Amino acid sequence: METGEFFDTDGYYKEQYITKLSKLGYLSPGCRQALLQTITIRRVKSHKFLARRGQQALPGWIQLNGISKGYFITRNQYQKIFAFWHTGEPVGRASLFLSQRECPCYIQCLSDSVFAELTYHQHKTIEKEFPEIAPINHLLIAEAAEKADIKNRIFSKDGYDRYLKFCELHPYHFKLKNRDIASYLRISESRLSNLKREHRKDPF
Repeated sequence: METGEFFDTDGYYKEQYITKLSKLGYLSPGCRQALLQTITIRRVKSHKFLARRGQQALPGWIQLNGISKGYFITRNQYQKIFAFWHTGEPVGRASLFLSQRECPCYIQCLSDSVFAELTYHQHKTIEKEFPEIAPINHLLIAEAAEKADIKNRIFSKDGYDRYLKFCELHPYHFKLKNRDIASYLRISESRLSNLKREHRKDPF
């Protein structure tokens, strides 16, 4: 039997999913019940993949526990990280979910993780039966798309200020490995170590 967070039942995580959606808008009892009966709770171990390049018709996910990262593989076989996701956040690229195009990237868990999963077909079926959820879905899609805006805000800064902005917008940064942060910020690990030392000397 698996240990730790994986003792939690699917029911607990399904309620977490409903709570997330309820904060975004009204869900009727019928809609809540339909969601509870439809969503899948998916558990992925640390270092395992939620999605791989080449997969078709990706479902939509909300991370209910853990941390994950999204990245491309460069021609030199290096990871080029474009996003991190944490508990409560929609995972993946909104455009891929809406278009159902082939996945061009990898999504990998950085810790034992739990996701609420809904396929595109399930998403559209529930929305057709319960139109009230459409504004909530739009907000989730906007939240997923915001990762690109977050990156733009980080890269509008230079050097030390860029690192500070990254930490501000990723409050769980202390749980991330140096090589992953360096990949995201497009700097070397030695440069990142220097920035961290500077931050310890002058944390404000």
